[in-house]
Amino acid sequence: MQLLQQLVEVATERVINETEFVGVFCYPLGGLTGAKVGGINYKNVRATVNHKYCPSLKSIVPDSKVPKEARSAFEFPLVGLDSRNLKVAMFVALEAFSTVPGVLEVTAPKSEGCWGTKKYICMI
Repeated sequence: MQLLQQLVEVATERVINETEFVGVFCYPLGGLTGAKVGGINYKNVRATVNHKYCPSLKSIVPDSKVPKEARSAFEFPLVGLDSRNLKVAMFVALEAFSTVPGVLEVTAPKSEGCWGTKKYICMI
């Protein structure tokens, strides 16, 4: 849990201080990927699990994308006013993640880099 807290603190601080017009949607400790449990309370909302990126299912799911040595997965959703600001924020966040010891992999599992009709690719 300390790694997750360090990860969210480093990345959030850098995105806020080094970018403009970008918001970071961090859950209390950054949020863990998996079930959208809140969806079970609403009739018109379906709860889902992104099984490929759910650490507790990695030994059960044949198409798991979670590395064997990983014990958790982390979501760091960003929203931006425009593409330019969002790309800058993604670069800053990815760079921040790379400075935290213990991070094994960074990916865009839910949308595979796509958001609506846009595809964002950011490599460091």
